[in-house]
Amino acid sequence: MKVVLALALLVAALAASQAASAGLVVRGDERLSSFRVKTDGTLGGARAVFGRPSRLDRTSGATCVAGWSSIGLRIGFYNLGGLNPCGRTTGHFSNALMAGPRWHTSRGLWVGDTVRKLRRIYPTARNRAGGWWIVTRRSPVGSGSAYPGLLAQIRDGRVRAFVVRYAAGGD
Repeated sequence: MKVVLALALLVAALAASQAASAGLVVRGDERLSSFRVKTDGTLGGARAVFGRPSRLDRTSGATCVAGWSSIGLRIGFYNLGGLNPCGRTTGHFSNALMAGPRWHTSRGLWVGDTVRKLRRIYPTARNRAGGWWIVTRRSPVGSGSAYPGLLAQIRDGRVRAFVVRYAAGGD
């Protein structure tokens, strides 16, 4: 019985190790792991993928920030209709910051990689306000100004974090 239990624990530990080494994938400005920010950008959708947040702070009447410290993830939600932005279905995705070492893009750029690697993997990325714009979008409202859909923040020549923005609510 002890051998079976030990074997089960070993298998579980190996599975967890493989999941950790596989990392958490940022797919452009569309998905964080399997969380689809544009089609189900709700707190409920994020919880279904990442579990219960370690922090949930209503930062104003219209905004909320959820954080998953174990994976280095912070997501901002909003509601412009007066409903609770921290509600499971009433808050809508605005932005996310992924700073944990398990995060990487679908092309293989990891938090901690060099700017040199970023430039090799994303030759069209541009160094602009806030960091390297990997995916550039145009706002659907107003003047249609450009904004970074996916941005790599840099510190000391290395990727410090990825930032995803989705300007769907008129920002």
